[in-house]
Amino acid sequence: MWNYVYNLAFDHALRRFTGRVYKTPGERIWHALAFELGMLVITLVPVMWWMDYTLSAALTMNVALMLFYLVYTYLYNLAYDLIFPIPAHPQA
Repeated sequence: MWNYVYNLAFDHALRRFTGRVYKTPGERIWHALAFELGMLVITLVPVMWWMDYTLSAALTMNVALMLFYLVYTYLYNLAYDLIFPIPAHPQA
């Protein structure tokens, strides 16, 4: 759910503020960072509760996972955009 909502919002914002639909390498890095930080915010409290972790333990675990998935997110979205490009002028 987060992936769909985040990517939809990011793509609409990119088109609105830049007038284009492709992402530069720098924008791809910001896209991946913001996505993973959003996941960190969403999952921190549930991880603390479910695993009975302290804030520091849950944060450490989430940051470790975030570092791995940061690279994965960047590469996945790069591949997805190459395979399924966003049309420059969507049909109404």
